[in-house]
Amino acid sequence: MVELERLLNEDPIQALPIVIITALIYWFVRKSRHKRKFGDNFKEIRKKARLNEIIRLLFVCYIAELICCTMFPTGFWYWVFNLFPVHRDIKFVRWNFVPTLWAHFVEYSGKLLGEFQWKRIVLDFVLNIVLYVPLGLALPFVWKRAGLVKTVLVGFGCTLLVEFMQAFIFRDPNIDDVICNTLGAACGYLLYLIMKKIFPNFTEKCKTRAVL
Repeated sequence: MVELERLLNEDPIQALPIVIITALIYWFVRKSRHKRKFGDNFKEIRKKARLNEIIRLLFVCYIAELICCTMFPTGFWYWVFNLFPVHRDIKFVRWNFVPTLWAHFVEYSGKLLGEFQWKRIVLDFVLNIVLYVPLGLALPFVWKRAGLVKTVLVGFGCTLLVEFMQAFIFRDPNIDDVICNTLGAACGYLLYLIMKKIFPNFTEKCKTRAVL
């Protein structure tokens, strides 16, 4: 029971219904749009672009999950679904973005040098890198012009926007998150290049879009 409570206390699990609803709406709207656009060729074109459509759907789910977990106050979904009593402390709003980033940097550096919390710090770094790997991996499949530079810029822009907005929604913007998330987007694109090198035919099939 304790493990179940701990699992349900995580924002990614609590936001799952929102992600599912978003995915269903996206799939219905896109399918309806293709049916109007392609007419009699609808089924044939959708069949050829099946892998690309699945990747796009997963990408939409990822973006919805990312927004739910980063753009809402800590414990927001926990409060919405009210599965168990809330035990999280709500922080006061931080209106000054740059001072907050600097304060976090000073605090983070002090913990790194003083308390020597290597395990927690390394775990935070790894998780923040992994968080944006799907963005860098999926972007070349959903955006034809996505290269390494553009993918990194998109990743940097997204994480910077997220950290900026967190200054107004009861969360602390972190400069190390910006660095790690951007690095994660770059790692995702490198995985795409590796996949393209090892499985060129499969990669091209995944990139086949629904067009006439």
